[in-house]
Amino acid sequence: MGRFLAKFFEKTDIRRFSCAALPLALFDHGPYLDPEIDVLGFYLPFVLVIVTGGFLLAWAVAWMMDMVGLTRFVWHPPLFLFSLMVACSAGLGLILFPR
Repeated sequence: MGRFLAKFFEKTDIRRFSCAALPLALFDHGPYLDPEIDVLGFYLPFVLVIVTGGFLLAWAVAWMMDMVGLTRFVWHPPLFLFSLMVACSAGLGLILFPR
C-alpha cells in the first residue's frame, strides 16, 4: 500500500485535488477564479456574499413556512434552519459563482 501511495503522489499533482482547485479539476474550463467584492475599500470573499444570501433566503423560507403552519412538522427548528441555509447557499453558489 505504501508503494502505491508513493507512486500516486509522485505522479499526481496533489494541488489539483484540493478544495480550491475543485472547479478546475472537475470541469477544466481554465484557471480557478477567486472572486472578491470591493465594499468601501474592503475586499470581501464572494463566498461570504453567497452564505449571507443563503441565510437570508433560508430565513425567508422558514418565515413563510411558519406563517403557513408547516413548521409544526419540523422536529428541530434550528437544525432545519441550518440545513436549509446550507442548501440555499449551495444553490446560490452554483447559480451565481463566476465561471
